[in-house]
Amino acid sequence: MKTVQEISCINCRHPECQGLTPACNGLYNLDKRRFAVTRNANSFPPEGIIFSFQQSGLVITGEFHGGAILAGHLLGKFITVDRIEIHLHCLTQSLALLSRTSFGFVCGDPAAKLKIFLDWQWLSGMTGKGSSIYSEL
Repeated sequence: MKTVQEISCINCRHPECQGLTPACNGLYNLDKRRFAVTRNANSFPPEGIIFSFQQSGLVITGEFHGGAILAGHLLGKFITVDRIEIHLHCLTQSLALLSRTSFGFVCGDPAAKLKIFLDWQWLSGMTGKGSSIYSEL
């Protein structure tokens, strides 16, 4: 497994990251940060969904709930200082069990808040692909 020092810095190429700050001086820190879903194309309405992240080195874990989601967990990793891979599973308010995989970018805004941009695909419980934006609270 790579260490933080072994991953390379790239400028985020996601169109919505343009003008935001890359983390070229080190890995973004998601530990103990909370995010609201501000866009969730082709999925649940974003209202009320809150993600709480933990991070240890390159490993990302977390929980989420709210809106249509009763409870959810995630596990992921940093691929570069700003690129991430995350797998999540959740139980909806209607007791449907879902899972999906996603790849995306972390960017910092001028107010030192982070945004996460993810492109994802359902693995079970639903079909299709989409994209989401998470904004730090």
